[in-house]
Amino acid sequence: MAKPPLPAPDLDPAHDPGFEDAIVRADKALSVTPPDVAGEPIIRGDGEIRVGTASWTDPTMTRGGVFYPRGTSTAEQRLRYYAEQFSVVEVDASYYSLPERATAALWAERTPPHFSFHVKAHALMTGQPTEVARLPEDLVELLPKDVAAKKKIYAKDLPPELYDAVWTFFMIPSRRSPKRESSVGCCCSIRAGSCPRRRTRHSSPTRQKSSLVCEARWSCGTTCGSTARSPPDGRWTCCATSVSRT
Repeated sequence: MAKPPLPAPDLDPAHDPGFEDAIVRADKALSVTPPDVAGEPIIRGDGEIRVGTASWTDPTMTRGGVFYPRGTSTAEQRLRYYAEQFSVVEVDASYYSLPERATAALWAERTPPHFSFHVKAHALMTGQPTEVARLPEDLVELLPKDVAAKKKIYAKDLPPELYDAVWTFFMIPSRRSPKRESSVGCCCSIRAGSCPRRRTRHSSPTRQKSSLVCEARWSCGTTCGSTARSPPDGRWTCCATSVSRT
C-alpha cells in the first residue's frame, strides 16, 4: 500500500490544502459551475481572463484521482480532459527542447478552437545555456565543430545565422493555424505583450536584458517602444523609439 505524501513545511494550508481537501474544494466548485461555462475564458468588458496551470502532465496532477478521472492515462486523453476544464496552459518543455511541428499540430487537434497554449521560450532565446544534445539534429549539423563539441552552449556561441535558425525552429510550430480561432502561440512572460521571454526570480533590469526583450518582441512581430540595433556581430542593443532590425 502506497504511503500518503508527507506535508511540505513551506506550503500554505489555505492555498495548498493537500490532495484530499483540494478534491473536495474542486467538486464543490464544479457543482455550482454551469457545464457550458467550464473551460471557457472569462469575459470582462473588452478583455478576457484565462485560467490554467503551468503543465497538464505534472506528476501532482496525473496521480490517480487528483485531477484526471481514473482511466484517463494517455497523452491525448489528458490534454482533451484538461482543455474541458481550463482555457489556457503553459508549455514548459519548449524551454529545454525546441518544439516540433508535428507535436504542436497534435496539441491543436486535441483542444477546442478557443484554447490557448503559452509556449515558454527556448533557453537560447533568453540568455540561458542549453545542452547541445537537446538541439534538433539538423541544427547540430550546422554548428561549428568547436561549438558542437561543447556540452552546453549560449546564444553568444552561435554565428548570427544559426541564432536566427533557433528562432525559426521555435516560431514555425508556434504559428497560429489558419483553420483554428487559436492554437499554439508564444509564451508571454513579460506581461507587456505576446512575446517569449523567460523571467527569473534573480532578474533585474539591465541593458542586456532589455535587448533580449526587444529582440523577442521584434521576432514575434510586435513593437516595444525601443529601437533594436544589430552590431557587426549580429547581437542586439536597444535605444529609443521604434523597433527595427539592421
